[in-house]
Amino acid sequence: SRTGEEIVGLFLDLHAKGNTIVLVTHEPKLAARCPRAVRIVDGLVIADGPGRDVAMANAEAMGADVVAQVLAAEAAAEAAAEARAKGA
Repeated sequence: SRTGEEIVGLFLDLHAKGNTIVLVTHEPKLAARCPRAVRIVDGLVIADGPGRDVAMANAEAMGADVVAQVLAAEAAAEAAAEARAKGA
């Protein structure tokens, strides 16, 4: 959604300024946009690394439709970043 994109944009801007953001989500497409993601299952860390890598591994386990959602979210994030850069 538009509001969701604005919130993610705000988080990315705050992070770019040196702030640490801790975001908890069940959405691989959102995790893919984070510089770092930690996947926890039953209290155990099972993945820790670049958001895209962790999210794609999780999405692949969930099925092709989730992978497609992550890839679509990536494309939308790139378009939003370009729009923010032009507006800056």
